[in-house]
Amino acid sequence: MLNPARAQDVPRPSMSRAQNAGAFNRPYNLKLGPIAFTASAGVGVEFVDNVNLTATDPIADLIFRPFVGIAAVWQATRLNSLEFRTTLGYAKFLANPNLDSQGILIAPDSAVQFNLFIGDVKIVFREQFGFQDEPVGAGAISNVARISRFTNTLSANALWDLNDVIWSAGYSRFNLFTTGGASTTEASINDNLSMFDRATDQFSTSVFLKLAPTVGSGLEGTAAYTSFPKNSGANSTAFSLGPFFDLQLTPYTRIVLSGGYQLFSNEGGESGVNPNQIGGPTGFSGIPGFGIQNQRAPNAGNNNANGSGYYFTLAITHRLNRFYSDRLAVGRDFQNGVFGDRTETWFASYSSTFQLTRQLTLGLLLSYQRATQTGQFAQVSNGALLPNFDNFTVNLSTGYQLTRKLNVAVNYQFVNQTSEGDLQSFAQNRLALQFGYQF
Repeated sequence: MLNPARAQDVPRPSMSRAQNAGAFNRPYNLKLGPIAFTASAGVGVEFVDNVNLTATDPIADLIFRPFVGIAAVWQATRLNSLEFRTTLGYAKFLANPNLDSQGILIAPDSAVQFNLFIGDVKIVFREQFGFQDEPVGAGAISNVARISRFTNTLSANALWDLNDVIWSAGYSRFNLFTTGGASTTEASINDNLSMFDRATDQFSTSVFLKLAPTVGSGLEGTAAYTSFPKNSGANSTAFSLGPFFDLQLTPYTRIVLSGGYQLFSNEGGESGVNPNQIGGPTGFSGIPGFGIQNQRAPNAGNNNANGSGYYFTLAITHRLNRFYSDRLAVGRDFQNGVFGDRTETWFASYSSTFQLTRQLTLGLLLSYQRATQTGQFAQVSNGALLPNFDNFTVNLSTGYQLTRKLNVAVNYQFVNQTSEGDLQSFAQNRLALQFGYQF
């Protein structure tokens, strides 16, 4: 749970392909009738030195995290299959019990997927869901220890493989539902965050041409509409179109470049939400980093107008040998944050995996983001826009297979976020020890 992820809506096709590759590629060692599955359980102990994500006066805590996981596959035919996976957990705070999980946590990569082949066409029906309350990795949020939300993505994607030409088209619907409110170690900040609930409907299509045995190129496009049931002034439409290139430079090095232009428009208008319904008489004015004003600024809904522009991603994947592999990615993107803020983000990340022995694995992740925030929700109590922020993350991990079924993992994560005037600045260290058992 320590790996950060940029909050976003449904990704563009090339991004989706990268994220879903090998999603269910795991061994199955138990059998019940026609269903093959694995089950696992474990417990983690995590030390966090700044649970409130504050710039000053950090508060530390020790967190116990029991979990159970299950993955299953039903091979209906030689090609068609139904797959499922999830991990359920709970967080118990030793020093601040008011931050304990309000329900069972569900890993955000939990999914049900049906793979259907019709001739040369592969159709994937997928539902991916999760329930989380950790604010780290949820965009620009700070000065908060817990925000509970449920996310769900329903999608249907078709891929027609004609060898030298590959066509794809898909539809997805992303929903975010807030459950409860936001909390710090001192108290509950707010009990109703429903104005942030939203749905995004996206249509996507792409065509890929194999130009040579190691070179490919294509064109991809999307059309998306995001609606806020409790805040129609934040509704928006986005279109993107651009080319992508795939080059297998050597047997061990692959380069993927995608880019294009995204056109974004916001409906604006008056919000149907009374600010006092969001955070009581004072709203969130006492929690500046959360990014909500207690009175909405005039024409705030039009602040998303600069959400249009060019985007690109350059990713280089390299495998030195069977023990070491790494990946470098840089780019610029426009996304909706978890709670509606429109961000222009420049990003760079480097990750590597080192298999020291059959039992011992080392991992490294370095990530940097430079975000410019806009939007109806990007307001503070004085009516000014939230400042730009820089986020730097380091994640070190190691895992050791103690026995055939028992494993242990140690993770360390450092997050340093800085913004103008320290409005959204914080630094946080996390150290976690986890034991897992594969049944």
